Amino acid sequence: MDFDTRDRYRRAIEELARRSGQAEDQVAQRAIELTTQATREATENDQWINVGTYLIGEGRRELARLIRCHEAPRFRVLQWVYRHHSAVYFLGSASSPPYSSS
Repeated sequence: MDFDTRDRYRRAIEELARRSGQAEDQVAQRAIELTTQATREATENDQWINVGTYLIGEGRRELARLIRCHEAPRFRVLQWVYRHHSAVYFLGSASSPPYSSS
């Protein structure tokens, strides 16, 4: 794992801990527990057996719910944009004026 990934995970743990009122080590332990549980269930989708899925990926909502974290509105909006990136792109390109050369 490279430095940038570790740093993103660390910042995610800090933010989740701050917004949930729990200690950082407790948040990290919950993420590890979710990953371990997914490993035991041996799903076909390997993304769920990576702790990063619960810290910065699709599983973050589940982790936040588990630790009773109230995500910032900015984070919620960004997550929505990431999930609906195609619609955002096409709406943005449809609303821009057409290119004209003089």
